[in-house]
Amino acid sequence: MASVVLACACTFSPVVNAAETVESLRYGVSLYHFYQRDYFNALTELMVGQSEDSLGNHAGGAELLRGGMALSYGMDREAETIFTRLLDDNEHNVDADQAWFYLGKLAWQRGDAARTSTTLARMDEHYDGGLRNEALYLQASAHLALGDSDAGLAHLAALPEDSYWRAYLNYNLGAQAAGFEDWGLAEHYFSAVTFDEQYNPETAALRDKSMTARGYAHLAAGDFDFAGDAFRQVTLEGTSAPRALLGYGWAYAEGGDYLAALTPWQTLSERSLLEPSAR
Repeated sequence: MASVVLACACTFSPVVNAAETVESLRYGVSLYHFYQRDYFNALTELMVGQSEDSLGNHAGGAELLRGGMALSYGMDREAETIFTRLLDDNEHNVDADQAWFYLGKLAWQRGDAARTSTTLARMDEHYDGGLRNEALYLQASAHLALGDSDAGLAHLAALPEDSYWRAYLNYNLGAQAAGFEDWGLAEHYFSAVTFDEQYNPETAALRDKSMTARGYAHLAAGDFDFAGDAFRQVTLEGTSAPRALLGYGWAYAEGGDYLAALTPWQTLSERSLLEPSAR
């Protein structure tokens, strides 16, 4: 069963209770550096605090933070060791749901969809914390990779309409439908990739990627006018632009307007010859 799953390149972000009072100076300073994306100094403060045994009630949270940053740095073995130890160690008051989540995310990054699903299933079914939506996304993506579309759709239904992760999941479902040459269903999911209030370079890139895929789905279905409409919505500054320009030209050519096809292809030809689409 063919499926294409897009992995979100989002950075780790700890879940910290806004009402929580930070009693350890080291932990507070570490959180400050973390939210400034200064991970080196954040880790340094945590490790100093651990060596001084000055983290107090934040010891478990500090380990979760350290494990998450190790995961962001690609130190997956170190991260796995930390999260597993936290689950096995009853000494600290640790949020087990967060630990299971990050172990599941580790399994996903390693390409083990089955382990991702079983690990995330260890989270409390009533968990409603800050990682819930991403956990649903990872669960759905794992089920899609395993060929279980029904379970994937069930997790999609559980995601809020305005969720950042819902858009990524819609892309994955569109890609899976395209893999089965179900162009109508692919168009449905690709067109659902929208970001109303969350527009940034990453979401813009996903939207361009979705519009490009949507255009090629219409091309494959023989809907050349709709294909052109989709390709036109791709920004010329994005990484999807070369493929979109190539497809835009083909949409005109397949519709019999060869002269109009030259415009996007000419634009494409003026780009770097290192681009496969420009050759």
